[in-house]
Amino acid sequence: MNGLVRFRNNLQWATTLPLFRRPGLTIERRRFTDQRPLMPQIERWRSWSMQLTLSGTRYVSYGDRSFCQAPTSLVLTSPQTDPMRIRYLPGATTDWLNLTWTNDGWQHFINQYPQFNQRHAYLIKDAVRSPLLAVRYVPPPALHAARQLITIAALPEAPPATLENAATTFLALLSALDFQTTLNGYAPTQAQSVEKAQALMMKNLERPPSISQLASTLHISPRQLQRDFLACTGLSPLSYLQMLRLSEANMLLASTNLPIGTIASRLGYASAAHFSAAFRRLYDCTPRQIREYDDDLMLDAVMEEAHGCSN
Repeated sequence: MNGLVRFRNNLQWATTLPLFRRPGLTIERRRFTDQRPLMPQIERWRSWSMQLTLSGTRYVSYGDRSFCQAPTSLVLTSPQTDPMRIRYLPGATTDWLNLTWTNDGWQHFINQYPQFNQRHAYLIKDAVRSPLLAVRYVPPPALHAARQLITIAALPEAPPATLENAATTFLALLSALDFQTTLNGYAPTQAQSVEKAQALMMKNLERPPSISQLASTLHISPRQLQRDFLACTGLSPLSYLQMLRLSEANMLLASTNLPIGTIASRLGYASAAHFSAAFRRLYDCTPRQIREYDDDLMLDAVMEEAHGCSN
């Protein structure tokens, strides 16, 4: 599938790549790079959607509520009546999957996965009166399925049956998740300290500052920084840094041929072994397995297409 590339200036760019379509559902991969903090972009989310952040960070504000989409977070939204204000972590490429349903497509999804409908019936029913925004972090199996879908869709001529199976597996794993019932808003002062800390982390991934150093730079106490991070992201500063580094590693493994040791060093790990252990804890596999997994998927898909052509 062909992607749409939009350049605004040499400090900011965006791409949208369609991955999968069926009646009532579209899955796209979107990437946005912003080298400097600018005014929020205005978006209108008029459909049921899920958005899975793969790397980078987005800051989303709706009405008087704000939340932070950190790596591996998944947001479920109903059609929103008011515009969304979106900003991005400066210096990072924010990469996410966007799943969008029509009304009929959403009805088909909750009928196809009744356990999802049962667990969230009160949220879905109330969404007409109070638009729904719910968030959670995604476990390794769903992250693997997302990667599988991306890998197969990147094939020059992806076999339709293989792509359909990958999308169905991904949707089934998403349907098994439980979402929080509310998103806690946070104060502008909290957001300011957290966003500055996140920008400093992103700028210094090879030698990330300690929590004490971050707090000193921001003129707040380490304990206050911990509280602000938990309020804005649901994560401690160290957990966020770990997810940020590992999501960058995941992107480098997929998009470059850099040796694993080089990636580990670039992201501030003492050794490839330390990096591999941290990667396994988040993604439930090693960096080497990620690359072998991608190669095997592409080979299997090509062989399946060749077999289909020979029949």
